[in-house]
Amino acid sequence: MDSVAQVKLLSDVLGSVCDYVIVKNEGLSEDFDLYNGSQARKRVTGELKGREMVMPELYDWLVAKLNIENLTITQAIQSDKFIIIDRQRLISWQRRFNEQLQSVKELLLA
Repeated sequence: MDSVAQVKLLSDVLGSVCDYVIVKNEGLSEDFDLYNGSQARKRVTGELKGREMVMPELYDWLVAKLNIENLTITQAIQSDKFIIIDRQRLISWQRRFNEQLQSVKELLLA
């Protein structure tokens, strides 16, 4: 089942009994045209007052290195197992992701 169908199904079943935060995961795709033009999106962000956030893409090779080293992003930023430019990439990713989380925090912490 595709993401748009899942959003429609969940919003049809749950309606207004919950808060909605839609996460656009750029690690999977940067093309959200189908979702952006959908009736499900219009309903969730309109009638149901849902919010959207973006999870920025992280380079595949950087994700692989995190997994190989068994480190979280926060740990890797402090680790000498990552060169300075990669630590800077992780800092930048974490900053962008945290900004997105801040934009929906009132729904996440409700």
